[in-house]
Amino acid sequence: MYLEAKLHELPTHFVLNRWTKMTTSKPIFDVDGNVLHGCSQINHEDKLISDNWIEFMTFMEVAGRDSEMLSLALRGISNVTNQLMELKGSTSESKVQELESFIGSSAPEQVEILPPKQSNTKGSGKWIKGGKEKAMEQ
Repeated sequence: MYLEAKLHELPTHFVLNRWTKMTTSKPIFDVDGNVLHGCSQINHEDKLISDNWIEFMTFMEVAGRDSEMLSLALRGISNVTNQLMELKGSTSESKVQELESFIGSSAPEQVEILPPKQSNTKGSGKWIKGGKEKAMEQ
């Protein structure tokens, strides 16, 4: 007996990335997880960041709401943070240095922009007289 499934679109798990418009924006990895050369515009660092977030979310999902597991997770995160700070060095960037590195140029030592002149926002200061006022003056 043949049953007709009335599907209006394919389920997403049947659609491969190579058949979509987003093919070039998604990375393609080999078996070892390395980005294949020329197949993606995404850097290797982006994959590492993504992998770290996935591991962190899995980490927190496993810990759940159990206070003992959460305290163990906090100690582990603190240890990893301390190790990263040691690798990075004890010099922490100031907000100005962080913004300069993000923008790609340094902030000028002397600001050469002057504040604008004070303006009068309540009309032009000149009253336009109507016909009656002109007649009354004469």
